[in-house]
Amino acid sequence: MDVAVTTWLSSVSDFVFRTCAILFVVLNVGAIGLVASTRSRALVQRWTSPWLAVNLLLLGAGAGVPLMAAIAKAAVRAVASSPPVMVPIDRN
Repeated sequence: MDVAVTTWLSSVSDFVFRTCAILFVVLNVGAIGLVASTRSRALVQRWTSPWLAVNLLLLGAGAGVPLMAAIAKAAVRAVASSPPVMVPIDRN
């Protein structure tokens, strides 16, 4: 069971990191291309805040999800390697 959970966490972590990295590059290349082609100062002033928010969201998710997955995998491995706990059953 612990192997299945850690494998799943690894796959989710890889998918989120890869997706965020691709979207980050696409967003920024598109923004640079748009600004370079239009040279519009109004465009820059209007879209800087949403662009920055999406960049921060992508960076946070791209770094945060793999970090949390690594912590969860360490916890799963620690719990899986611990000896089983025997709980006495009270039959009164």
